[in-house]
Amino acid sequence: RVRYFDAVERRPGLPADVAALVDRVDGGSFSVELVNLSPQHPRSVILQAGAFGEHAFAYVEVDGRDPIAVDDKWLRVDLAPAAATRLRLTTSRFSDAPSYDTPWTRQADAPRIQPRDPNVDPGNIVFEWEPDHPRRKGKS
Repeated sequence: RVRYFDAVERRPGLPADVAALVDRVDGGSFSVELVNLSPQHPRSVILQAGAFGEHAFAYVEVDGRDPIAVDDKWLRVDLAPAAATRLRLTTSRFSDAPSYDTPWTRQADAPRIQPRDPNVDPGNIVFEWEPDHPRRKGKS
């Protein structure tokens, strides 16, 4: 239901000294407790709705307060030193196309790797297949 990102280091996973526990899951919502174990440093966590961002967070209740509309697949949570917070997250399931996007980069913007076509680019090395191994074409 959720994937975590370290907002400061800009990488997947929980930040150092942060623990997360999903302790309740039902139809369209779940609860997660986030704890900053560092007594001196604040931490920032980005939550993604779904492993591939295929869901969206509709609402979040922070520590039992009134729900806040989110309407996004990412939610940033800033934790004070030695602090904990409990989130009740309501999701719109399968509302987005799955992707490898992160909060900082979109895969659609990344350059695509294109294989060469030997018919278009004759500089390619072409192999023929022997019964048990490849052999470079034109060589013995």
